Amino acid sequence: MNRKKMENWINEMVSFGIRRPGQPAGLKAENYIEKQFEKIGLQNVTKQPINITSWDATEWSLKNREGTTISSHYIPYTAFTGADEVKGELLYLREGKLDDLKNVNFKGKIPVVDFNFPMLEGSQLSKLALTVYDPEKRIGNNPLHEATWIRPGWHVYEKAMKQRGR
Repeated sequence: MNRKKMENWINEMVSFGIRRPGQPAGLKAENYIEKQFEKIGLQNVTKQPINITSWDATEWSLKNREGTTISSHYIPYTAFTGADEVKGELLYLREGKLDDLKNVNFKGKIPVVDFNFPMLEGSQLSKLALTVYDPEKRIGNNPLHEATWIRPGWHVYEKAMKQRGR
């Protein structure tokens, strides 16, 4: 395996888009990896099927009472809302710190939290990897990847779901 071939594999998989389990880009990546393993001569390459519940929002918006659209994004793998609109008073919780949640009643409200995904540096990503191949020391300690799987303020979601009885 040479570096150029490995970089091509990575670039190809990145081009599939966000690769979440059960989503089209994730399935495309699974098939791609299987095919690449077979091309390099690995034998008996198999995928083990697992059952997962998956959903992906295809449309979302957040509007205030005046009808002005507010920039927003859904959080993947949260509770299903069904096909109907979700309506309620917006409950702004700043950064969603625990002190901001004391005595907060979420019933009939939609929690809105400001958060930024932390950036992981090369040295942090290297610690998470099983092995690292970087003979030219190109990874470095600069911010390389937004950690979108880390959910700052996740306790806001958990508290709201408990109060809703889910």
